[in-house]
Formats: sequence, structure tokens, C-alpha cells
Amino acid sequence: MGLEDVLARLPELTGDAVSISEYGAEGALERPVWVNGAFERQTGYALAELGDAAFRLLHGDRLTDEIEREIATCLLDGRAFRGDLPCQRKDGTVYLADVSIAPWQDPASGTTYVVRVLREIPGARQGAPGDTRGGAEPDIEPSEESRTQARITQGLDMLPGAFALYDADRRLVTFNKAFWQSYTSREGEIRPGMHIVEVARVGYRNGRFLSAAETEEELLDEVDRVWLTHLNTVEREFEPGRFERILRSRTPMGDIVVLRIDVTQAKRQEQALKTYSEALERANAEIRQQAIRDSLTGVLNRRGHERRLERLLEAHAAGGDEVALLHVDLDRFKQINDAFGHATGDAVLCHVAELLSELTGQADCVARIGGDEFLVSLPITTQDAKPVLLARQFLGRLAAPFVHDGHSCRIGASIGIATTPLAGSTASELAARSDYALYKAKRGRRNRVRNFDRAMRREVIERRTLSEDLLAGLGRGEIEPAYQAQVEAETLNLHGAEALARWRHPARGLLGPEVFMPVAQELGVVAEIDRQVFLRAIDEMSAMCARGLPLPRLSFNVSTGRVSDRHVLSDVERTGKFPGQVVFELLESIFVEQADVGFLLTIDRLRDMGVAFEVDDFGSGHSSIIALTRIAPERLKIDGRLVTPIVTSDSAMKLVRAVADIGHALEIAVTAEGIESAAHAEKLRGIGCSVLQGHHISEPLSADAFERLLRSEGWRGDGGDRQQAGFLT
Repeated sequence: MGLEDVLARLPELTGDAVSISEYGAEGALERPVWVNGAFERQTGYALAELGDAAFRLLHGDRLTDEIEREIATCLLDGRAFRGDLPCQRKDGTVYLADVSIAPWQDPASGTTYVVRVLREIPGARQGAPGDTRGGAEPDIEPSEESRTQARITQGLDMLPGAFALYDADRRLVTFNKAFWQSYTSREGEIRPGMHIVEVARVGYRNGRFLSAAETEEELLDEVDRVWLTHLNTVEREFEPGRFERILRSRTPMGDIVVLRIDVTQAKRQEQALKTYSEALERANAEIRQQAIRDSLTGVLNRRGHERRLERLLEAHAAGGDEVALLHVDLDRFKQINDAFGHATGDAVLCHVAELLSELTGQADCVARIGGDEFLVSLPITTQDAKPVLLARQFLGRLAAPFVHDGHSCRIGASIGIATTPLAGSTASELAARSDYALYKAKRGRRNRVRNFDRAMRREVIERRTLSEDLLAGLGRGEIEPAYQAQVEAETLNLHGAEALARWRHPARGLLGPEVFMPVAQELGVVAEIDRQVFLRAIDEMSAMCARGLPLPRLSFNVSTGRVSDRHVLSDVERTGKFPGQVVFELLESIFVEQADVGFLLTIDRLRDMGVAFEVDDFGSGHSSIIALTRIAPERLKIDGRLVTPIVTSDSAMKLVRAVADIGHALEIAVTAEGIESAAHAEKLRGIGCSVLQGHHISEPLSADAFERLLRSEGWRGDGGDRQQAGFLT
């Protein structure tokens, strides 16, 4: 578009005062060639009146030398100047105007022109005609709008993030201090009127675009094509290790607002959290894998086998093969351990695991579930003799002497077998009936195989009697708490007690949970057992505290059903008479199985009522780190099954240490249960387990016995007294 075209369209484009002058070789403003009507009305000058002195006529002697030099520099550099300047009309009155002065080259003739736009600022006080710079200063006082603009500018400079405003042509209109400092260390290198490509070039040459394209041309091409064209939010690394989030949006007038927020700290935290989470997830995955494997033999452990058996039974329920479960218990293993030591005993266990794995020919169908007990689960056809044949082959191979470290070991085994459908169709039924068959095999001579048959099935009816007795006992209040002390690892001070469920059977005496809990689970009354233990323990320990024996904490094992029980909130309200802290111990598996909104809301309500939460049997389940942080327990209690082997197994110790490290990493205290010896306590104290619990510390006691224990304070006497009391030495 040539000059004539521009002049023809200018009246349509703006209502501001506009003049166009030829630009001299030395930077002087020469002959004005055009002014619009708004210019004549605002200044009082017609084109013919301006001549070569147009600059002085329009501003008088009111511009500072610094402003004049800045205007001249901008024009020489081919840049635009913009600012609020005092102007003078033909009649001598002075006013304040928003002045834009920019060079423009006519592409047709190659002539350079200077375009001047004057926009009067309404409300500015005007000086009287005849005021000059050499006399009294013209009375030009900034308008309210101007003062507001100045305040906005100062406010923008206070922003920690970079702010800029570009016009529709992507030329810089205004910006704050943080903006130009993000591109250069030299003030004035970023100026209004610069195109965004020019701004980017300054930043690139000052090394402020670490993650930009490889070359300057590629960066500037990207800036020209993408920046301010796609108005979205992006993140960019400007300097090594400094990240900014760039937000871009368009105003109703078409200007583009750019706000850059320093997110370096957030990015560092995000990266650190990501790295840490990945490490924790890897540790968690390793723990999950180790949690289903026997650390000594490499075959499945009890939990891993339970999962395999469940899968076999699911396939069976869907019309697949029958399932056989073999329960193997070694004979004379204790004698070998006692005679030749644990190393030889461990070698025997590995030998047995290898034999069973070899004979079955299937991966992951063998499990070690105890010191010298193994399980084998197999899919079979109806009336298949394979389980019995496999058992006899195993006994035959086992009869051959096993030599280790010069010791010849002769061992045998008793085996109980249960198969579907005779022995039942659930994992618990198969496990109970293979165990019963094993019991029958061990009652006779050694090295025997017994298959669960109809006679044994009739005997299982007795289990039903136990179920009936349990239901009746719940109605008669025969469930009672037994209290096991918990101590601080460093000081041996009393930390609290865990209330454990016991059943005072009218005929069989006091029964532990291992006797009746499997039946309770089948009957669906575990939550009721939890409730009766809770209510009675609160009453007994509140009374004990009232007699002058404070108990800092009282913990309860809480099942999924108990948390969902409609009575749980009202029951907790009764704890007001107990002065100590009430703690609910949740099984690790609950975090995955019960992660619904209702469950979490109940947890929050209980916590608001003062209940603390701990994770019981941690390390044996399959909870995720995310689920753990969602519940936010106060403590993790390491599963006693993981603790037991640490005094003899380095790998077991490493596993327990990893579990403890997870708790420490999440800033959750760690309790260890299953303390069976002073060696256990010493090792666990060394890895930061702050609370210890187990038979080496205190057996589960009745309320009266527990009160006597607290009154005697035997653990605070001599080592012998502590041993007698059952506490650590």
C-alpha cells in the first residue's frame, strides 16, 4: 500500500490527530505532507502553517532533552516511540496528549515518512496561553485517568511475574519490569512498539530460551507462526532450571495479554515428587512381590497361595476342572534343625520345595505356609487319582537321604488332601478340610497320605456346633477383651494396649481368635465381635483409669464391617469417659477393598470425633501409596509374619526395613508387632520402629491381670523383674 492509499484510508482508520512528514537523512523532520481534519481541530494549525518547524510548533519548548534524544534514537533505529507528552495549540494553550511517533517507508517510492498521532488525554488541566518553559511551568496536572494509569503501571511492576500487552499487530504496547528483565539485563533494550519477533530475538541473543529451537531462525519462525496466534497456556524453560507458565488471552478490543508466572519451585517439587513416587512405587511393587513369596524357598507364601487357589476355584465355579489341595507337613524336621543347625534345616526346606515344584510340573502351585508346612494346589478331572499319586511319589523321593554340608538327613512327611466337590467349593473349606485330613494322617504312623472322605465330612459337622455356640455366646456376652501392652522402643515406657478378642466358651474355656474367627467370618459376625470387644474394653479401661492408672492409648482391631456398622459412631461417643486416645487399627487390605466415598466419609467423621487410625499388618497386603496417603494413618504396624524371620534372614530384614522406610518417607510412625525375642526388639529399634508389641513384651491379659501389671510396674525394676513381667530387658 503506497502513501496515496494510506492517505485515502486514514480518515476511516482513526479519529485521532494525525500528521505525516518526510524524514530527513540526518534525522530531522522536514516538510509536512499531510494532516487530517482532527489534527487541524486539535492543534489549530493547517498544513500550510506548519513548515519545517512543525515539531517545535506542536510541543514548544516543553520537552526535555532526554525525551527528544529518545524520540530521535527510536526513529534512527526504525522503532516507534510512544508516551504522554505536553503539547501546545496555535493559541498557546497547553494540553497533555498520548503521542505516538513512528517511521514508515513507502514501498512504492522508498521514501521514509514519520507518522505522528496525537490523542488528547481528557481531564488534564491546561496551561494559560503564553506560558513558556523559560517562565512559569505550565499548569499541566495529570488527569484522574492518567493517575490511575500510573498506579496500574506501578502495580504491574510489583508483580513477581512478567506481564505484557500486545496490540492486534503483535506489537508491544506496555509491560512491567519483570517482563523486560526476563529477556535482558539491560533496561531499555525492550521498548513499546517492538514486534513480538523482535522481543524474542532479544531474549534469544541473551540466552533466555534454553528449551527453544536449536537456531535463532527456527525460534523466530516459531514465534511468528505460533506465539499470540494460538492463545493457550504453555510452560517453557527460559534459563537453566527456570520454568515459567505462559498464559495468553485476548481482550474485547483485540489486544493480547501475556502473563508469565515463575513455576520453577513447583516444577522442582513436581519432579522431586515424581521421582520419589516412582521410587516408592517400585519399592511397593517389590514389597507386593515379596509379600506373596517365601523368602527362603522362593515358592509362594500363604497369601500368594490363597490368591492362586481362589483363581483355580473361580475357574472351577465357571465349569472348569475340579481342584485338589494337598497339605504337606514334614516329619522329624525339628530334630534335623536341633541336630545340624538352621542352615541345614533351611537347605532341607529348599530341597522339599524343589521336589514339589518338579513333581507338579506347574509354576506357582507350591507354597510354604509355615516353618515346615507346604501346600500344593492342582486342577484335576473328576475322580482323578493324580493328587494321591503325586503325594506318594513325593514321599518316595523324600525318603532318599538328603546330604548337606556333610550331614545326611532323613525326613518324611504327612499329607492331607481335599478335593472339590466333596471337601467343599471355597478356599476356606478346602483349606480347613485338607488340614483336617492332615491331622488324621499325623494321628497314625508317619509318612501317610489321607484323603478327605465322607467320614471326615461327617466329623466336620462338629464345626457347625462351634458356629452355633458362637452365635449363642455372642448373645450371652461371652466375647471379652484381652489386653496386650505396647511399649516405646527407646524408653520402654508404656505406650498403650491393644484390646484383642477372646471367647470364654462355657465348656472349652478361653479361646483365641484363631479358633473362632474363621467361623465368625463365615457367619458374618466379625463386626459384632469387634463391637462387643470395643464396648467392654472402654468400660473396663475407663474404670481402671478412674482408679488412678492412666492408659495413654487403647487400640482395637477394626474390620471392614465394623467401620460400616451403623452403631460405630454412637459407640465412639461413649469413649468420652475414657481419658486416653482411642485407636482403630485397619487391615491394609481395607484401603483397596473399601475406598468408596461412604467409607472415607465415615473415616473422616470418626477422626473428627477424636479417633486415631493405624494400619495393621502393613506389608502383607496390597494397598497403594495413593490409598495410604488418602487415609492418612497415624501409624503403620508391620505384620508380625514379616517380623518373625528377621533374626535369621537378611532378606527378611531388608524387607522389613523397606516397609519401615515407606512409613518414614510418608512421615508416618512405625510400630512392629510379633516381637518374640530381645533380638527382634533390638533390630527393629535400630530401623526406627518407635513402638513394639509381642509376646516377648507382654502376653494378652485379662483386665484384672493387666491392671496388676500396670500397678506393679515390673518393667521399671531390675532386668530380672522386667523379664518376670514379660517386658524388654
